Amino acid sequence: MGKMELKFTVIIPVYNTEKYLTQCLDSVVSQTYPVNEIILINDGSSDQSYEICKNYAAKYHRIKLISQDNSGQSVARNRGLEIATGNYILFLDSDDWIDLELFNIAKEKLEAESLDALFFDAKIFQENEEDKVTKNIYDRSKAGLSRTIMSGMEFLEKTFPYYYTVSPCLAIFKRSFLKEKNIKFPSGIYYEDNLFTFLFLRKSESVSYISNKLYRRRFRPESTMTGAYSEKKFRDFIKCVVLIWIEIGASDQKLWEDYKELFVSFATLYCEDILANYNKCKNEKIPLHIETMKLFEETLQKYFLTIQLICSDYSDINLVILNHMFCLIDKIKDLGLNISNDIEDKISSARKDKYITLLKNIPLNKSDKKVGIYGTGKHTEGLLSAYRCLIGEITCSLVFLDTYREDGIFQESKVINCRRIDKSFDMIVISSFLYEKEMIKNILKVVPVFTFYDVLSEDVFSCWNVR
Repeated sequence: MGKMELKFTVIIPVYNTEKYLTQCLDSVVSQTYPVNEIILINDGSSDQSYEICKNYAAKYHRIKLISQDNSGQSVARNRGLEIATGNYILFLDSDDWIDLELFNIAKEKLEAESLDALFFDAKIFQENEEDKVTKNIYDRSKAGLSRTIMSGMEFLEKTFPYYYTVSPCLAIFKRSFLKEKNIKFPSGIYYEDNLFTFLFLRKSESVSYISNKLYRRRFRPESTMTGAYSEKKFRDFIKCVVLIWIEIGASDQKLWEDYKELFVSFATLYCEDILANYNKCKNEKIPLHIETMKLFEETLQKYFLTIQLICSDYSDINLVILNHMFCLIDKIKDLGLNISNDIEDKISSARKDKYITLLKNIPLNKSDKKVGIYGTGKHTEGLLSAYRCLIGEITCSLVFLDTYREDGIFQESKVINCRRIDKSFDMIVISSFLYEKEMIKNILKVVPVFTFYDVLSEDVFSCWNVR
């Protein structure tokens, strides 16, 4: 932006939030760096929300008030985009509010750098203790977003899946970029944020991030997305995922090559979500019509077409992702759906090769070696099963280590306390995903220590199985 004057527009769809609306609007009109334009779209509210909006519009000339029949948040946001005049756009939900310093902090970053978007984080606000959320999914401060400027795909790669959030409210977007790339919210369906955010990240070349928690997300059970589940929500999620997969398929060859693993992971975890939502419908006894079931089954088949389009060879796909794909195949087959033997064999073979590479340097099959395995739970059971299946019989002198027990028996071998490790061991294998770092601190590194999770982000042994 250089020295160009920054002009900010805030777009706020309003629907039956009279209880929270004043707090929301006050947080915008009271910004330390003034907002140039505030667009309120009353989306057919039946409570006093419209009256509150009219009062604020009469008091503040910066507010543009539009009223429409109830058409949904997507239509309201898109309408706001059509009339917005600011350089940069912030989307704000009318039951949330923003830090009074948001635009003052963003201004410094946007003046220094030409960005398609500036991302930031949020705090979660809960009125009822019984609804307490234990994890703040809007905190990306540990995602390693250290580079000043990156492409949208780089941002996605660094945040997905553990720090990825689809909320468009946690960014300030360049209006001209959204217009140029024709990035809008799909109308008439839930989960529209998923598609909007993916579209933006796939197309943007310059985004940045600050870890400030500048947005206040109100968690309330009666909101649109946390309210009762329904067939429409299930169907709409499927539609949204299919649109995302179509966008992945429309990417150019270079993007597939550069982000092959990310695209496969993205498609796979969304497919898992579809299956989880299907099970949710079954558990909550939500009837699904024939058309919905047909859409569901066709979409599962589209998943395989999508990943086949991205890659024909899975040898360079991470073991964690291969495990997700492997389990997904089993779940889909359990539904009675057919899967190409070719793709199943390729995934299974690549997965086995990854496990062999991971395990082959552990000398459990060397009779002249003494190996200690730190851990006596399901992870170790899976580890030993995988080793016997893929490497060979365990012939070394095997001892298991425990943090608390002084002695005992596990898998017909001796258990000793981890403090009793000495130089007679040839290797110590840390057999835990959750406690790996803690276990390493507990032992004296007098012999080589083998770990699994320096690069792997999930437990790969506790649920080990093979075909």
